[in-house]
Order: sequence, then C-alpha cells, then structure tokens
Amino acid sequence: MCDDTGYAGRTGVFEILMVSDRIRSAIKNIQSAPEIYNIAIAEGMVPLRVNALKKVKAGISSLEEFRRVFI
Repeated sequence: MCDDTGYAGRTGVFEILMVSDRIRSAIKNIQSAPEIYNIAIAEGMVPLRVNALKKVKAGISSLEEFRRVFI
C-alpha cells in the first residue's frame, strides 16, 4: 500500500538509445559520448528535450513543467 503518496496522472519523458551496429562499433572504439549521441540522433533517436516539448505541444504537459525540469 502506498498510502496515496505516488504521483497520479503523470507522464514519462524518455530518451531511448537503441544500440545499433554503428553505435556498438563507436562504443568499442571508445568514441566520446557526444560522438555516440550524434550517431544516435542521426539514426532517429528523439532527444529528451524534444520528447518533452512534443508533450507540451500536444497538451500532455505544460511549458511551466518543462521549464522546471530543463531550465
């Protein structure tokens, strides 16, 4: 029992890195985190901030919440 201490009605914001062959190779070759991040973006990963802004635009979250978390 959580005694109603949880968060109801909240929506998660995620950034998911799918480890492709290219990213796996970059990791094995000890490329920097920004280089790996850029590969992931090029392969279609949606950055955390972009995911959050999409939720603001869709009315799922508010700009105030975005600012609270990201600024």
